[in-house]
Order: sequence, then structure tokens, then C-alpha cells
Amino acid sequence: MESIQIGLLLSIISGVCTAFWTVLIWREKEQKEEERERDKNAALYVNPFILAAEELQSSLYRYLSGKQTKTLENKDSECYAGFSSEALEILYVIVIYFGWSLIIYRYGPYTRDKRVIELARKISETFANSDEFSSEEAFYFSFSEQRALGLRFVEGLSPTSFIEESKSIFTGFESVSLYHFEEEIKSSRNQLSAFYINIRDALHSIDNYNVIEDLIERRRLVLIQNFLVDLLNYLEEKEGFSVSIKARQKSEVYVKRLLNSRKSEDDYRIMHHTPGRIRLWISNLYHRESYAMQLQSLLESLANVEAVKMNLPAASIIIKYNPVIPKSKFEQQIVEVIH
Repeated sequence: MESIQIGLLLSIISGVCTAFWTVLIWREKEQKEEERERDKNAALYVNPFILAAEELQSSLYRYLSGKQTKTLENKDSECYAGFSSEALEILYVIVIYFGWSLIIYRYGPYTRDKRVIELARKISETFANSDEFSSEEAFYFSFSEQRALGLRFVEGLSPTSFIEESKSIFTGFESVSLYHFEEEIKSSRNQLSAFYINIRDALHSIDNYNVIEDLIERRRLVLIQNFLVDLLNYLEEKEGFSVSIKARQKSEVYVKRLLNSRKSEDDYRIMHHTPGRIRLWISNLYHRESYAMQLQSLLESLANVEAVKMNLPAASIIIKYNPVIPKSKFEQQIVEVIH
């Protein structure tokens, strides 16, 4: 009787061990499949997005810090489609980023990552921001323009692989070449196309860039470059590798130093003024909350002022007032308050 019980017990133990071993083998196989799918996602979506973001942030940093102006000012610099090769390269990496930012929302492991979505959205919103930055400025691209340009210059390929075990289809994408981008810009059928107006405005702006004089107009790009640095640092920490040889720098640091060196007569500038609404850039607003609060209080106390909106990172202020007041008279009132 005891031998039967012992045999039964051993059978149960053997069955449990077999089941446990089967689960371990199954789990190991599942983990390998997950890793395989993760590697596929990284190769097809994550890595290209990281490279596109890195190329954009590094190009913007060189541009904003003036490290690219020597080339742009070179009279012998070769021109393509009527613009310098450097200008074309900057716009090229912008539109390529638009494409890969659309892809990272829909494919890969970061479609539900709150931090990636937050930073990518901030970058997109800054390009499309027409409140703190005028829609007439270079480098303004609405959400629909970003999407259209992204789809135009990052092309979808046919499914590149099919894994029967996981029943997963991986869709591949590919950036168009710089040569193809140049051909699109200089194509006669696109010369007057509204689709390319902002691209051409930005190209002209790059080729005519002066670091000191045009810095105010570049606040949009400063914010974008800063967001890109944060996004790349986060992604590389998650992925466990870096595509940058050295630590990235935010152009905000350089810009702040340059702003502080400006003369007093350049401490403010009227960026846009229509009857009833004026937008100014004021250097002292740059991350100075105490000064901003004091200035806002003074402006709100003025007769006929209806609303005051501050944007410290952009060092800008929007004032809405009674449009019956002549523009020149209101500007004089504002100047007196600022000084």
C-alpha cells in the first residue's frame, strides 16, 4: 500500500515538474519572440526616428549657434535649386523628421509612451504655433502641412517581413534622398505651389541669416531644438545606446548668453501689430517671472488695454487693446512702460 502511495506521489511530482518545465520552455520561447519583434520594431521604426531627430537637433544647434554661418556666407558656396546646399540640408532634415514623427505615433514600442508622445507633440505644436510666433515667420508649418510634408518625403514600402509564429506584419518606410528633395524644390510645377511656400520662405531665411540681427525670429527653433534634446536623451536611455558622440547641448544656453550681451536699444522689438493687437519680443522677459509679473501689472493698468498674455520661454508678450486707439500712439505708450 505504501509503495503504491509513494509511486502515486512520485507520478504527481513528475507531472508537476514536467508541467513546470514546459511552462519555462514556453515562456523562454515567448521572450525570444518578443525580443525578436522588439528588434524588428527598433530597426524599422525606433532607430530611424532617433536618427532623424538627432540630425534635426544637431543641424538646428549649428544653425542657431552661428557655427553654420561661415559656410552660408561663403560666396563660392555651391547653390542648388536657387538655394545653398546647407539651407537645403536643414529643410530636408525638418521634413524627414515630420515623416518619422508620424510613424513613431503608429508603429513600434512607443505608441503609448506618455513621455515620447508629450515631447513629440510639443515639437509639432511649436512648429504650428501662431500665437507666440507669427504664422508669417519662416519655419511655421501647420499641423496639416507637417503631415503632408511627412507623408510626401517619407515613403511607405510594402510589408517587409511576415512572421508566421506571431502573425505579425512589419510595414517598412524609407526617407527620400536629398537629391529627390532638391528635385522637388526646383521642379517648375512646384514653383508656385502653396504646398512649398513655407519651405521656400524658410530656405530664403536660412540663406539670409545673421546670428545677431535675426536671433529674435529664431525662438521657435530654439524651443524645438531643446525639446529634441530632451526627447533624444529619454529615448537613448530607454534603448540603451547613444547616436551622439558627446553630450548634447541646448541652444537655449547659447541664446541666453547672446541675449544678455545685446545693447539696451535692442531690448525689445515689435514683432507684429494690427489694430487692437500687438506682439512684442522683450529680452528681459526671458525666464524672469518677477519682471514679467511687474510688467504685466503695469500694462494691464493702462487705459484701453483689454488683455495681456506672456510667454516667458519665447520672451514674447501679446497685448489686446481697444482698436480705436491709433497704432502709433499705443506703441508709444508701450515703449514708455517698458523703459
